[in-house]
Amino acid sequence: MAIQAGYNGFDWKVVEKRFDEYISAIQQLNLTLMTDLLRGALLE
Repeated sequence: MAIQAGYNGFDWKVVEKRFDEYISAIQQLNLTLMTDLLRGALLE
C-alpha cells in the first residue's frame, strides 16, 4: 500500500523499536498514535 501511495516502501524496523506502543495503540484504538508510528515508518 505504501508503494501504491507513492512511497518507496515501509520500514517495519521503525515499528519494531516502538512495538509496545504500537500494540497499545491498537488495543486502545488510539488512531493518533497509530498514525504517528506508521507514518514514521514510510520510506520517502
